[in-house]
Amino acid sequence: NLSVGMIRASLSASENDMALKLFQKLCQESTEMKYGYLIETHLSFIGECKDLNVAQTFFDKALNDEMPYKIDLQVSYVKSFLRNIWSQTRDFNHIYQIWYKSSLHYGRNVNHGISSSLNDTFFDIFFENYAVDKMQGFQTLQNIIQTYNNIKHIDEPFFNIILAKCTVWHDRSILEYIDKSYEAYHIPKTIVAYRILLKSMGSVDDASNAEILQRWMDLIRKSDEIGQRFIANADWAALRDATVTWTQNDRDSKKSNMNSTQISRTATPSPSLTPMDTPAPEHLFNNPQNPMDFYSHPALQAATASGAFDEFAAEAASSSIPVDGRMVLYLKIVKRYSPYCRDSRQLARLTTGTAVKYSVLQEVLNQFQTLIVNDIPIPELHNLKPTCV
Repeated sequence: NLSVGMIRASLSASENDMALKLFQKLCQESTEMKYGYLIETHLSFIGECKDLNVAQTFFDKALNDEMPYKIDLQVSYVKSFLRNIWSQTRDFNHIYQIWYKSSLHYGRNVNHGISSSLNDTFFDIFFENYAVDKMQGFQTLQNIIQTYNNIKHIDEPFFNIILAKCTVWHDRSILEYIDKSYEAYHIPKTIVAYRILLKSMGSVDDASNAEILQRWMDLIRKSDEIGQRFIANADWAALRDATVTWTQNDRDSKKSNMNSTQISRTATPSPSLTPMDTPAPEHLFNNPQNPMDFYSHPALQAATASGAFDEFAAEAASSSIPVDGRMVLYLKIVKRYSPYCRDSRQLARLTTGTAVKYSVLQEVLNQFQTLIVNDIPIPELHNLKPTCV
C-alpha cells in the first residue's frame, strides 16, 4: 500500500507529524477489509518512530486493545522500540517496563522463539547497563528471574541467554549460580547449555585447567548421551573459546598495556620478554580403545608429511613470550580426542587452521606431535565412535 510506504518513509526521516497525518487519513479511508494496512502501520509507529512519546502511545494502545483493529504485537517491533529507548535515553527502568509489559502481554503459552527473541534484546541492554556494576546488577538479575518465573515458566533458552551474556562480569560464582538455577527451576539442560558453560570459562581469568577439563568432560558425556557419532564443530568451538580465545585476548591486552606504558614513559620499543621454555619432547598418543603410536594416526601423519607444522615450529622457536597453560590444555584435548573428529579435515581446522587466526596457537603448535596426553581422561562412551583413525 502506498500510504503505508509513505508513513514508514516519514518515520524513517523523523517526519513524525507527517506520518501521523497520513495515518489519520488512512484510518478515515479504511474499512474492516483494509485493517491489515492499519495494523502494519501501527506496528511501524512502535518500532520505527524516533519520537518515544508517540511510539509509547501506539505501544500502550496495542496492549490495551484501544484500536478498532486487533493487533498482533510482533516481537521485532518491540525489540526495535527497546533499542530506540536505550539509544536515546539510557533509561533502564523504561526498558524494564516495556519488557515486563510485553512479557505479560505474550503470556505463559507464548512460543519459545518469541520470548527468547525479546529476552535476547532485553538482556543485551541489561548487561550493558550493569557492565561495571556487578553487585547491583546481580541483585537485579535475581529479582528479574523471580519476576519472569511468575509471568511464565522459565525455559532453558532464558537461562542460556543469561549465561552467555553474564560473562561480561568475569565472575565464576555468578556462572555457577546460573548453572545451578537450571536444576533449581527443574529445567533439563540440553547440549546448548553445556556448550555455553564451557565457552564461559573463557571469561574467568583464574579458571583452572581442571575446571575447563571438567566442563569439557560434561559436554562430551552429553554429546554421547544424545547420540552424536563424532564431536561437532560447536563443541570444539566452545573449547577453543575457553582456551585459545582467552589466551589470545589476554596476550593482546597485556601487549597493549605494555606498549602504552612504554610509549608514555620513554617513547622507545619495549624490551624483550623472557624466552619461552620448551618442554622436553615425548612421543605418545593414546587411543582409548586401541593404543597406538602417534605417528600412525593418518590425519596427523598426513599433516606432518605435508610440512603443515614446520612454519609454526620455526615461529615458536623464535618466540619470546611464555606459553600459557590453557594453550597446552587445548592441544592435549584435541590430540587425545582427535579420533572422535568427523574426519581429517576437521582435525586440520582445529590445529593448523585455528593457528592461522590465533598467533598464540602458532607459538605452541610445534609441541602437538610430542605432547603426552594420557593424563586427559575419556569417559565411557556409547555413541561417539573413533572414526578419524
